[in-house]
Amino acid sequence: MSPVTIDALDALELSEICELLDAWLAASPDAAASYDRHIGQAGQTAELQTALRRLADALMTDPEVSR
Repeated sequence: MSPVTIDALDALELSEICELLDAWLAASPDAAASYDRHIGQAGQTAELQTALRRLADALMTDPEVSR
């Protein structure tokens, strides 16, 4: 897979969206329960939050992001 380069401001905004969703799922039992219902498996919220944190970190540290 070839790397994708995005603008630093776009990377920052995407990272902030990931952080917002992670915090929202952590703070709102209703949001987490709704997500689990739509996915069809209980406990998937933690997996999503891990992925969101990993993506946010990659967006802010990956050398492919143009600065």
